[in-house]
Amino acid sequence: MIGSNTKNIWIDLDDLIDVKSFLNLSEEICMGIAKSSTTQPHICDPGSRVVKLKPEMIYPFEIEPKWKDKLEGLTSYEKRIFLKYYEKAHYSVSGVFLKFHNGYMNKDRYYGASWIPNAQHFLNLIKYQHTLHFK
Repeated sequence: MIGSNTKNIWIDLDDLIDVKSFLNLSEEICMGIAKSSTTQPHICDPGSRVVKLKPEMIYPFEIEPKWKDKLEGLTSYEKRIFLKYYEKAHYSVSGVFLKFHNGYMNKDRYYGASWIPNAQHFLNLIKYQHTLHFK
């Protein structure tokens, strides 16, 4: 949705996406996440425009300034893990990479990315991805 006056547009993709086959990948995906290396997972920062689901939730933008000096020199992941467990900061999404991209500005590109060992746990998901007809 773009802008405040934009309406949601729904497009039926049933003819393009085999949802049943994707749903059959649930076990592989869950097991793949469990087996994947935790040396470089990704934890997304929910940002500052979120609505609190519960008043007691602590978001990173609320707590990071308090820890600015002590967090200096840590990676984004290290900062987020520390705040998640020590301050109970809420991070709504985390993920596992199957590929690493050559730079932040290229993260939406298929080319220039390298498979990493985690991909071995998602072979059927990778095969499924190649059945999709999107560019």
